[in-house]
Amino acid sequence: MKKKKPKIEPKFKDPNQLTPRESEVLALQKTGKTKREIAELLGISFATVNSLMAKAHDKERFNSHGL
Repeated sequence: MKKKKPKIEPKFKDPNQLTPRESEVLALQKTGKTKREIAELLGISFATVNSLMAKAHDKERFNSHGL
């Protein structure tokens, strides 16, 4: 008897939806934290914070224009 492969659902159904990490980074930014402080708090690199912020801001721009 063959085993059925589990159906793999995409992690995020809407590609323009913020990921949990992007949301977390933006929330910290809104509290006045610097990128370096955010990186230190989350245990990630400064470059990763920059990347997450850029992606999040792109998604926010896309969603605000209703495209």
